[in-house]
Amino acid sequence: TVVCTAIWRKKKLLTDEDGLSWTFGFFWFLFQPLLFGLIGCEIDLISMEWRVVGLGVLCLVIGLTVSFLNYFCNLY
Repeated sequence: TVVCTAIWRKKKLLTDEDGLSWTFGFFWFLFQPLLFGLIGCEIDLISMEWRVVGLGVLCLVIGLTVSFLNYFCNLY
């Protein structure tokens, strides 16, 4: 997202004068505590299985790798 925003600003597709960035910023400011608070309340560390945690970390690593490769291929 950061890379795309930088490219869009460089190509003058996104300016600070539009209300879209302000709107997203406002809604993120409004819902961020609610979302992370609700997720934090639901996590029970005692009953977690390490196999499931490992699979979750693996999914995150695969997703971040694919995302990084996608950004890299689109930039160069």
